[in-house]
Amino acid sequence: MAIACIFLHVLSDLGFHQRVFAVELALSAALSEMLVYSLPLAGLAFFYGLKREVKRSRP
Repeated sequence: MAIACIFLHVLSDLGFHQRVFAVELALSAALSEMLVYSLPLAGLAFFYGLKREVKRSRP
């Protein structure tokens, strides 16, 4: 639950700074929006899967 709250808080901050990402990385608005929202989601899914594998591998 705490991870979801942190994820939502950070995601709103990233969305706020999306224009800065687009300008600094010379990306289109659509591409920067996709990256701002999909990369954190991919990271969350990765670490959730990692945590699940650790729990499963314990005796």
